[in-house]
Amino acid sequence: MTVDQLKRYMHSTPEKEYLLVDVRQPGEYMQTHIPGALLMPLSDLKTKLSSLPADRDIVFYCLAGSRSRTAAVMAADQKKDSQKRIYSLEGGISQWTGASIDKIPKIQIFDKSHTIPQLLETAVRMEKGARVLYEKLNEINLLNSGGDIFSQLAEAEMSHARTLFGLIEKYSDAPLQSFDEFFNALPDDMVEGGDAVDDLVGYIHSIQKYGCINLLDLAMDVEFVSYDLYKTLANLKIGEGDAERILLGIAQAEKNHMSMIADSYEHCRMAEKA
Repeated sequence: MTVDQLKRYMHSTPEKEYLLVDVRQPGEYMQTHIPGALLMPLSDLKTKLSSLPADRDIVFYCLAGSRSRTAAVMAADQKKDSQKRIYSLEGGISQWTGASIDKIPKIQIFDKSHTIPQLLETAVRMEKGARVLYEKLNEINLLNSGGDIFSQLAEAEMSHARTLFGLIEKYSDAPLQSFDEFFNALPDDMVEGGDAVDDLVGYIHSIQKYGCINLLDLAMDVEFVSYDLYKTLANLKIGEGDAERILLGIAQAEKNHMSMIADSYEHCRMAEKA
């Protein structure tokens, strides 16, 4: 839901029929929030989802949309039988207030018209780029004791790359070199969704002065797009049985990573207080 859509929605919808939920940290909420919004930090959402009303539409929002998209996915998973709608506010409170925030540059490289091995090779290339990005985030270490989240994510990207390589071998007509040779030969210039690694590294340096919340939001964006990527690949029906199961398994892992990042926002708050 865009900001304009939300404003029209709030104007035309009775208060009893919807709930605004702010999934940022308490300090962010105190600075500014949409009037009437309930504060429920993303790190608390997993244990408090059942407390949200089942008879209202729910609109999640955060700083710029990264955390609220994850909140919407979590809520949709738990409230599958609900007839009410779940929204994420595009652009978040920054768009609502008209604030200016740095935009992550985007490029479009993932092409669904490619052959199955080409699609999978692109996915491995993106995993390699994401690993580089997480290693850069880990070097900054703004989270103190919670900083190992980025090293864990970097290791997960390598694990996914190996799994995808196994699928490439299955669908390739000609024999391939070893995984290490294949992986090392790939460029590490983009992450899931086609974001350019060099641009994202530059983005990191531009936002780290604002604190670790922005860095976690970036990681959340990467994991959300990755989750969407593997769900899409699985839905392309590139294979029966194992292939679909493996791709959906990676999608589930990306969703778990989103949950891990959600837990790290509390580490971030404590680190910034120290």
